[in-house]
Amino acid sequence: MATLQLHGCAPEPLGDYLKALGVFRLVSEQISAEVRCWWKHGVFHLWLPDNASFRIPAGEAGSSCPVPWDEAARRAWLETFLLEACEFSPFLAPWQKNTAVLPYDRQKKAAKKAKAGEQGKKTIDRDRAAQRALSAVLQHSGPGTSAYRSAIRDFAHEFSLTVSSDMTKWVDELKGIDDPPLFEALNTESEQGRNIGRKSAAQARLIERTRNASDDRRVTTWLDTVGHPKISTNRFRKERQWFSLLGDGAAEGSGGMIMRLYTALADVLSRRSADARQWLATALWGVPGNGNLSYAYSIGLFYPSRKETPNSGQGFESGCRGAAWDVVLLFEGVLLFAGSMARRMNARKATPAFPFYCASSLGGNPAAGATEIEGSPKGISSGEAWCPVWNQPATLRDLTALFSEGRIQVSGHDARLATQFVRALGRHGCDRGIAAFQRYGLLRRSGSFGKKDQTSTLAVPLGLYGVSPDSDLELLNDVLDYEEGVLDASGRWAIVNSDSQPRRIVAARRRLEEAIFDASRVGLQSHRAEDAELTTDLPVRLMKVAVAVAALECECAITDGRIHDREGKMPDRKDGPNVPCAPSLSYDWLRLKHVAPSNPPKLADLWDDGTTEWRLARAVGTICAWGKRSEHSRRPEASAVGPIRENLVRAVRAEQGASWKWEPESGRAVWLRGHDILINCASVLQRRLIDAHAGSGKGLPLFSPYGAGPSELLALWQGEMDDGRLGELLHAFALIRPWRPIKVTTPGVVGDVVFKDGNSNSDNTAFHADSDDQADMTSAWLARLDAAAQLPRAYALLKLCFLGGRLPPRPGQARNGAEPHAPGNLHILDLLMAGRGEEACTAAARRLHEVGYPPLFATSRSFSAGFVLSTADCCRLAGLLLVPITFAADLARLIIRPTREDNDDRSTIAEHATV
Repeated sequence: MATLQLHGCAPEPLGDYLKALGVFRLVSEQISAEVRCWWKHGVFHLWLPDNASFRIPAGEAGSSCPVPWDEAARRAWLETFLLEACEFSPFLAPWQKNTAVLPYDRQKKAAKKAKAGEQGKKTIDRDRAAQRALSAVLQHSGPGTSAYRSAIRDFAHEFSLTVSSDMTKWVDELKGIDDPPLFEALNTESEQGRNIGRKSAAQARLIERTRNASDDRRVTTWLDTVGHPKISTNRFRKERQWFSLLGDGAAEGSGGMIMRLYTALADVLSRRSADARQWLATALWGVPGNGNLSYAYSIGLFYPSRKETPNSGQGFESGCRGAAWDVVLLFEGVLLFAGSMARRMNARKATPAFPFYCASSLGGNPAAGATEIEGSPKGISSGEAWCPVWNQPATLRDLTALFSEGRIQVSGHDARLATQFVRALGRHGCDRGIAAFQRYGLLRRSGSFGKKDQTSTLAVPLGLYGVSPDSDLELLNDVLDYEEGVLDASGRWAIVNSDSQPRRIVAARRRLEEAIFDASRVGLQSHRAEDAELTTDLPVRLMKVAVAVAALECECAITDGRIHDREGKMPDRKDGPNVPCAPSLSYDWLRLKHVAPSNPPKLADLWDDGTTEWRLARAVGTICAWGKRSEHSRRPEASAVGPIRENLVRAVRAEQGASWKWEPESGRAVWLRGHDILINCASVLQRRLIDAHAGSGKGLPLFSPYGAGPSELLALWQGEMDDGRLGELLHAFALIRPWRPIKVTTPGVVGDVVFKDGNSNSDNTAFHADSDDQADMTSAWLARLDAAAQLPRAYALLKLCFLGGRLPPRPGQARNGAEPHAPGNLHILDLLMAGRGEEACTAAARRLHEVGYPPLFATSRSFSAGFVLSTADCCRLAGLLLVPITFAADLARLIIRPTREDNDDRSTIAEHATV
């Protein structure tokens, strides 16, 4: 089997990647369609069948050259094909001024540029260089340029010009093309946004005429690659759209790539160039070369390190240089990126689409700053190209199909953003046999930023992304619409940079993009890990996405969803918000695994990073809506008190569905950034109890299916945690939509979450375990009871009044499902927040005694236990009451009198109880 390793071709930089595709395309089309290629260890491999051969027209009577078996001979065989037998594709770019194809108004332009001094001389020299290069290409007698001669002849015929048989005169004869309306529009100055539409329409018409003039498939493929004409709403009714992979119409700043291509092709095919084979060996095999780099072949877009820019080489200034064969072969590879007309979902007209191309993202892109994103006034991004890297042998037919359908979808939508593209790689890449994608950012990095036509685009490598399927990345589909709304520069809600846009909002946007990229990249690699490190890391990174979404919503909530637009204007309040609320997340985010459960998972099934902050945030963030609103309420939803999210930001859940909308006039959002966590929790508890008076329902609006344990409450009380992280996680868990109403007929046991009449408190009295496990369970229960005992005893008393559902069974009894609801009220909380802790505890004791739960200290004469609490402790204790718990039965053992004691005096004590 004849296999060649092209060490001069690598996935990075982009020019070498395209060069590999170009070599493969030429060999496959002109030698054998059975040729196959693949990538391995960053090297391009080319497999040649045994019957591969080509003919040299100028050789010995057109002799055939079969592929040899010796490796060195095979290399020479491939070099001979490219030098003597290969027919190169014709690349025409008549919309460029320095390609010697169209005359434009050369005399007027030359006179105008001559007045500009040195710059005018450079323009004239470039024009003359293009004429010499094109003339040399057309006069070459070998098969390499025959397609150019046919294409030029057909193009001249389109403009009613018949070129002579003497090819040395063709360049001069092309100056005779006369189309005043077209030339007038093409020569239009388009500075400062004026006349852009007129020039763009003329270029679109020129693309169409060039396509109509030629029946060579390579010419039409090239035109599909460089850009598209499309219908426009301007007065000219047409405009062109360039593919950013080739800059602005195969131009680079004020120069032209096509002129460089003509120059390179003329030099490498010239019989006078003895170094042509050595240059080709350097391009293919990566062997050292001498004199193969020159300014005349420089294209900085594909080789950024060869661009004449500061700090891009060993010295402060680097030389502008390029290799001739690199330029010739990379343009052959560009043809695989031919675009097409794709009808987007829900679109009424077809729009240009290019393979493996998407809008740029700040995520995973250290080369771009937050002020350089698309849509910003000084944005430098022209999108991103993701180049597939495959490790299985593929034919040209396979690659053509791959690139032709390279518009990746995620969740049924076209992946327009890089953040969507990266997580769609798993499914698309695995389905197509792709091993990885090399990511390139197309960034304008040199030249005049005031004039984009003089700013060069560079293909900056941004990393190699491996491909493997991971269904857990489906969780990110919950933020898809929100992602498109705030990250897509073409969207009406896009968060872009402007001079008046607060940096905090742009920074929050970047944090979201980076979180999505990190999660997607780890998700693509997790199944390839030999250990569980990446698999464990994926849930953490997924949660960072939720944290970033919540953080962006909090930043936008400061101004009630109104942010500065692209022009830097803040919309009026009467116009409403111009950025959406964060989306609701599915219940799978509690497991951080794509399961879509039909039943609510138990507490033990949820993913947990083992930190106190995580468990506390989950307990508070999953507090559900409560009660039924009154008939006179103007709340959009049916519940009297909404989920905990409405107490964090000024937003309210829509009446139907899980979407949320801004409510600037809402007074229910009482969480203040930067304040003490427990103080904020106390404010939220007070507000929810106030709202509960406007509706009807059983119990209190404090139910959560997943409470916290005593060790977490003790750490919160003692301040042994990161308040900043706790606040971020709390906002993230609040995005998760609550579970639908559940009816459970049997109570749970130890370790289960009990969903019965809104009660989340498990019954810890009964142990249904084998004898081998009973000792361990008893030890765990004693440890839990010890942690609960370290909390203030006043907390045990008060928390029994502020549970989310029914009270636990009284000590000495088993749960029967008929326990009373927690008897707390707003009066007790107000006393506590006012610093009157003793009075609050006394009121709580009376309320508990009234429902049949007498405290241990209650007597026939007094309900006071003499709790001494400072004002600060009272406020912090009030905040602690908001946190749902799983150890209510343990608190009852610490503060409630058991039933086995003599209760003869209960009737006497009841006489002194007050409602």
